[in-house]
Amino acid sequence: MVDTLADRPVTPVHRAMARVAWVRRPGVGLTYRRADDALVADLLDVPTVVDHVEHGLLCVGRDGADAHALPTVLVLVGFRARPDSTAAACARDLLGHRVWRAALALPADADAAVEVVLDADEARERLALWTRWAPRPVAGVLDTVHEALSGACPVAVVGRTDFSALLSEYTDSYAHAYPGGIHRSGPLAACPETPIGALGRYLTDLHRIAAEVGVRVDGASPARVRRAIAGAVDAAALPVLWIVEDVPPPLLTPGELRRLLVPSQHVRTLLTGVAASHDIPCEVIVLDPQTDRGDARPGESRAAASAAAEAIPRAETLAMDQEHRAEALAFDQRIGVAPRVALLRALAGRRAERGQSRDAAALRGEIARLCPGDVDALLAASAAHGAAGADAESLRAARAVLSLESARADHIRRARVLAARACDRLGEHAEADDLCWSHECFRADRTGAGPDAVAFRVGLATGLRLRGRPAEALRVLAVDLPAAGPAAEIPEPGLVEARLEYARSALPAGEIGAAIEAARSVISHHERAGLFHHRWFVAARCVFADARLACDLAARTGVPDPRRASLADLEVLYSDYGERHGERSLLTLTAAVWRCRALVAGAPAEALAGLRRAGDLVRSEVGDGEPLWPRLRHGIAEALRTLGKRDEQRAVLTEVLAAQRVLLGRRHAETMATVADLAELGLSGDPLGRQVHHQPSP
Repeated sequence: MVDTLADRPVTPVHRAMARVAWVRRPGVGLTYRRADDALVADLLDVPTVVDHVEHGLLCVGRDGADAHALPTVLVLVGFRARPDSTAAACARDLLGHRVWRAALALPADADAAVEVVLDADEARERLALWTRWAPRPVAGVLDTVHEALSGACPVAVVGRTDFSALLSEYTDSYAHAYPGGIHRSGPLAACPETPIGALGRYLTDLHRIAAEVGVRVDGASPARVRRAIAGAVDAAALPVLWIVEDVPPPLLTPGELRRLLVPSQHVRTLLTGVAASHDIPCEVIVLDPQTDRGDARPGESRAAASAAAEAIPRAETLAMDQEHRAEALAFDQRIGVAPRVALLRALAGRRAERGQSRDAAALRGEIARLCPGDVDALLAASAAHGAAGADAESLRAARAVLSLESARADHIRRARVLAARACDRLGEHAEADDLCWSHECFRADRTGAGPDAVAFRVGLATGLRLRGRPAEALRVLAVDLPAAGPAAEIPEPGLVEARLEYARSALPAGEIGAAIEAARSVISHHERAGLFHHRWFVAARCVFADARLACDLAARTGVPDPRRASLADLEVLYSDYGERHGERSLLTLTAAVWRCRALVAGAPAEALAGLRRAGDLVRSEVGDGEPLWPRLRHGIAEALRTLGKRDEQRAVLTEVLAAQRVLLGRRHAETMATVADLAELGLSGDPLGRQVHHQPSP
């Protein structure tokens, strides 16, 4: 007797539902019902079912009622299928032995459900396996059709099957590929199966579509109507999908096909029908009703990507291992564009949450490439590139939005802010002012509420700081500080960047205490969320270290500027920080950099060795995206100058100046010191130094 229950007690964490249908009627097909994200079985009359009967079918679907529930698994087996068949083996692997044993206890002709309670480890394992399987029908066919439509010829999909599900699935999944619209006509076979009867119905549809695109064709011949529609499509210059459903065989011949086509290079034509002449100027895809219903091979269909995309943002149990698999699926060319984009968005969101800005930017860039002309994709790509420091790419994506006629007013405003922020970081302050900061439409955003207004103020404050006006930046950001001041708990995530920019601006403005408090609040916010590698967490720790060192120097010497501190004072603080916080602490590393720079005049070789050792730790702890890195590299350039290595000094200073202009601005004291060093090289006859020396003053 088969044991139907667990042999050991478990904690009811998740429930897995298995439905086994021992279908006695041959010919089982599957359809996907999008409304409740479930799979249902359709019993179809088909001529041959050898493969179905021999191997059975397996499909999986997620329970739409519970986002975290394990999948409902529907196993449909032909009347001669055995428990050791391919479908049975797949179901056993996916469900687990406990669920499968309970299913086998059912009579052979039963159609019933089995519910089994799993513990946490089993649930995690089953949920991970769930992402490997493909629930959707006609998955491979959609990719084949879309690939064929990318060519210059019309595409005719023929076969003795129902095309309604295929067309609905295709238009839902690939609507973004046709920004000019999708136009459907037919079914023509519902008319008398003669060219004249079908073309009469087609002419009626042509007049309807002409009205939709805004073309007047009263009394015109069919050829004129088609040319008028083609003219409207060419004027818009956007890809259009033209669907003609259920075309009778007499029209799918070389002589008659031209009557169905719209003569525009922007139109992609998709025809369906029972059969077509093999010499028509079309790419013909023949569907076998026995093989066009689904594909359960792991990782080879759109549905595997779709399932993983659903699981990534919802299931913590998937974490990193499934994220790597999802990334592989997202870049799999065999998978359709729509599920790949869904995966890429989920992955980009997860990377951005963790502060992996460069990874997120790469993923957002790929989305924008897959969805040309998509305003939201371009805006997200611009924001992600800006966060990653790729300002040229950010500006390019923002300008692309500004050039689109389809962009709404709110899209234009967001694109202007993103473009202005990129321009400021690139040193193009006048263009930033024209685009956004001085534009009349943003006047209310200086004091308004909402995420767009906050983003405007953060961008404006950053631009003011980079122009050397940090005190004005603080006044702009004061709107977003609660009454308790910069040290108060951040009320909502959207204000985190505003608080960080406040800390960055407070330090050069001489507000050292405010910089410490604001940086500490950002650090605490990320610590509570467990985001210890987020780029804002790292940036806040760097600002805190700079401000803390300045505060301790002011308490010790009365002068907060580490550039004016003596080697002895910096040595004391460096040793104290190392004992209390360790050598990898950002406070210790910040003091170490200034200590080594103070050591350059007396012992340049020792200073150079110390800076290079510190550089390994700085790159490991911070990377090269914070001011500490160019500050360290500038110290290396000073040591190289003292040692007489002018060529190496020139190369390092050029690298440092580019980073400082982005991170600190042209008028910052450290940037101006680098410009002075390059000018000194120019006065001594160095060509690169002379080029920098003659640049217009900021």
